[in-house]
Amino acid sequence: MTDGACANCGATLQPGDRYCGGCGTPSTAVVSAFSTVSDADPASASDAQKPPVGTPNPIAVAQMPTVPPPVGAVGSSSRERPRRGRLLVGLVVLVAVAAVAFLGVVLVSTRDDLESSQARVAQLRAAAGPTTTTEPTADPVGPLQAQIEQLNTALTQLQTELDAERANRATDSSTAAAAAVTAEQVQAQLTALQALFPVTEAAFDAADPTGSYTVALTAGECTLADCTALTSLAVTFSDATTIAGDRVNDTATTNAGDLTFSGTLAPALAPQCAGASAPSSYELVLHVTGVTAVDGALHATALSGTYTETISSGDCTGQHRAYTAALARQ
Repeated sequence: MTDGACANCGATLQPGDRYCGGCGTPSTAVVSAFSTVSDADPASASDAQKPPVGTPNPIAVAQMPTVPPPVGAVGSSSRERPRRGRLLVGLVVLVAVAAVAFLGVVLVSTRDDLESSQARVAQLRAAAGPTTTTEPTADPVGPLQAQIEQLNTALTQLQTELDAERANRATDSSTAAAAAVTAEQVQAQLTALQALFPVTEAAFDAADPTGSYTVALTAGECTLADCTALTSLAVTFSDATTIAGDRVNDTATTNAGDLTFSGTLAPALAPQCAGASAPSSYELVLHVTGVTAVDGALHATALSGTYTETISSGDCTGQHRAYTAALARQ
């Protein structure tokens, strides 16, 4: 049986409810929907309409703040709603306190680390000494200095080229001077050669033979028992009439353009007679066969003639060996 309705929202209340299930208003503000007073008894009805002693004013109750109960609370479970709310609030407060304590510990630890790092940085700065920071400033002299260096480089290169040109001109001048001297010498030789022509036989025969020669011997007449051929003959003219060599050493006599040299052979070079060296003499007769003009004079380049060795005493007296000789200037 329905016991009453909520004076605030009109929701139906069950027996034993302390709060309205619709708006949460306390049940003391509930006005009974039924009365035990008979309609026929006005007095009783008026008395029944009066709230019982200790019943709160409905208007005051309506003005009281309402706290909704936990959702879904109906009947006897509505009694547990405040208890559960209080437990939930306590749990939230406990968690909040724990979180604040943890954050405090973290903040304290972080602050200690920060202070330690700051102290370490200060120590390092003190050990490193004072440092100064200079702002980079534009250098107005830099571009000008670079231009000056470029100009100096170009000037140095020009100076080098000028020196090279002067050296080349000096070389050319020296070469020209040498060429002029050579030309003068050539002209003098040409003049001297022109004086030689026409070349006469006497001038040809009188050509200067001074110098060293190679001699080629060709065997001719031989009356000796041993006609062993000679293989070499060294000849050097120290001047126009003096000769020296391994087999001949003498001063020449001239006759009709011939140069005649004669003398005694050394025993080691003399021809053999009866198996022994015999006293012997030599004779070399030469005449000029080739000439060249040097400094306006004729110089012999080739000579030819005969070379003869003759036993002068003993059993083989008069026996001899003869050769033709061809001399070429070395």
